[in-house]
Amino acid sequence: MLDSLSTVFSKEKGISYGSIRVWGSIGFAIASFVLGNLIGGIGIEYLWIIYSIIMIGVLFLATRLMDPVVERKPLTKIGFQRAFRNLRFLFFLIAILFIAIPHRMNDSMLALYLKSLGASEGRIGLAWTFSALSEAPVVAIMYLLMRRIPSLLVLLGMAGSFYTGRWFLYGLLSDPMMIIYSQALHSVTFAIFMVSALQYIAKIIPEEMLATGQTAYYATFNGLATIIGSAAGGYLMDLYGGGFIYKIGAISAFIGTVLFIILYAKDRSLQKRVQAT
Repeated sequence: MLDSLSTVFSKEKGISYGSIRVWGSIGFAIASFVLGNLIGGIGIEYLWIIYSIIMIGVLFLATRLMDPVVERKPLTKIGFQRAFRNLRFLFFLIAILFIAIPHRMNDSMLALYLKSLGASEGRIGLAWTFSALSEAPVVAIMYLLMRRIPSLLVLLGMAGSFYTGRWFLYGLLSDPMMIIYSQALHSVTFAIFMVSALQYIAKIIPEEMLATGQTAYYATFNGLATIIGSAAGGYLMDLYGGGFIYKIGAISAFIGTVLFIILYAKDRSLQKRVQAT
């Protein structure tokens, strides 16, 4: 919901989405570092107190904000059908799923994997700090990158390739600090992937169904992929260990990358046919 609000607010104010989203990355980086060290010092049983204080602060700030006001096209039956009968969009969601499964698996399993390798709670928090800090500058300059590489599918393919290499590297490493440092690869994976995916949805989905398209994306990335990644990741980790699940994750990311390449080739072919006519 926050990403949807940020998208609407950026359009209303005429600023880039990345300039808003970067503050989420900074906040996550600070929270990861501070909470990781607090948990190591006072214990996880007091975490609810810290979360309660944060949520009270968020609720107070929310009362000071105004809802963004934008003109929306009316919801129509035709627009609804176009959104869910759009084969390109469905193919895109399948590619998203293959990329998202290992990403969400990492969200669930990384702490357990690092713990099994001997990392402390503070170092586990440091891992998330590295990922968030590396993400922030890339999100902030994504609008410049999209000017140099205008094809969103090329950017998605690049992110998928980086994801493949990232998970394969995690599968090979056994030193927890090396894995923690490698979390900086979050910058060229998730940051590029997230912004490009949201922009691509806005490109191929009718404007009156944009919220529905974004919801389908979030349901795939945050919902279905989380269920599959957490369940399969936990089961396979118990059987074969953490290194194995990351190698499987690399294969999944590679499949998603290939699907983006196929989608790009189809789009190029369609453009050539349109130009020929």
